[in-house]
Amino acid sequence: MCEVKPQALVWLGVMVFKEIETQVLVLLGKRRGAHAAGEYAFPGGKLDYLEGFEECVLRKIKEECGANFLIKKIIFQSALNLIEYAPYHFVHFGYTAEWRGGTPHLCLPEKCEGWKWYDINKLPEPLFAPCKKMVESYLTGKIYFGDV
Repeated sequence: MCEVKPQALVWLGVMVFKEIETQVLVLLGKRRGAHAAGEYAFPGGKLDYLEGFEECVLRKIKEECGANFLIKKIIFQSALNLIEYAPYHFVHFGYTAEWRGGTPHLCLPEKCEGWKWYDINKLPEPLFAPCKKMVESYLTGKIYFGDV
């Protein structure tokens, strides 16, 4: 296990939507290895030094889902101060994007068990805390959440 430094890190998550007929689906994977193992989460991760937000979203999608998994219309959705998993502390920015094509591949099996599309109204449990807030943001329009 790595040492946790007493600092807040910037983390981004992206809720990728795919519409099939009248069904709205979102992409989730079951976390492995790090904190919150066993919880379902959207693709995402830490923002690199001097990296742009959209650049980070695209990088994380490519790293986690493969170069042939394509998204479009990346839009800022929400912000929260994530302290639930202390000693980890993240400032989390949520984004939405639309699926453009390709199949998500498991590129980091040490971090995720696999990717699957879920109906937005029938999400698996347990859901990673920032993802719960991203879904709440999507359903209510609320964009800021204090300490979570």
